[in-house]
Amino acid sequence: AVPLLERLHATEDAVSMRASVALAALREGDLDRAERFLAEAGEPAPTDMTAGLVIAQVRAELLLARKEFDAALAAFETSLAAMRSVRFGGVSATGLEPWSLIALSADLAAHVRHGHTRAQQRRADELSDEMLASLHLVAAAPEGGLDYPVAGMALAAQAMWLLSGDGRAERGEAGIRMLGLARGFGYNRWFPLMEWAPLEELAARAVPGRLPVVLAEYDGRPGRELRPELAGLLRSLEVTSSG
Repeated sequence: AVPLLERLHATEDAVSMRASVALAALREGDLDRAERFLAEAGEPAPTDMTAGLVIAQVRAELLLARKEFDAALAAFETSLAAMRSVRFGGVSATGLEPWSLIALSADLAAHVRHGHTRAQQRRADELSDEMLASLHLVAAAPEGGLDYPVAGMALAAQAMWLLSGDGRAERGEAGIRMLGLARGFGYNRWFPLMEWAPLEELAARAVPGRLPVVLAEYDGRPGRELRPELAGLLRSLEVTSSG
């Protein structure tokens, strides 16, 4: 489709298509092909947020796949800063913009899974605090203002942080429930960082046998019905933190 789009002068669509194919190649493990499509895509226009986000995330994930962890974490940080800087005339940022939540989710997940220095681990804690603030916005957002799969990514990333922590029982239970809510929200699994199997493995190590029970409890309930569960979970985390 890309050559046809280019002949039609649909430049942004062509760039987005190349970015999508690069992401597909990355998920298939064909890193060289993914890099080639990114190179062909070039730099997207500042107004093309979708392509800009996907290209930035694929670049960072490619660095992870090549085990260049410090460079990858820096790339996720750059992507987050870029997505947060996006503004539209006359519209104030709310913190629920999908591009910002996706970038924050990926940045947190990457720091939890691959942060190995003390500074990177402290950054993971800072990103978790930022994510908690975003999740409070998710819980309070009007129905029409919420992208459930993107909000689910935020839940999945925060669950990773909780389940990778100090082993306290209340933190493990909160992480399991947050992961169950992410699944109930139909969280977006575009990027390898958000694949389900590693999250299941993390949950099984942290609190053996608990995730299937919570998934069964939430089974069949759409995201909009699970929002009260999220609000209650966030309140319990506040109590735990203050205690």
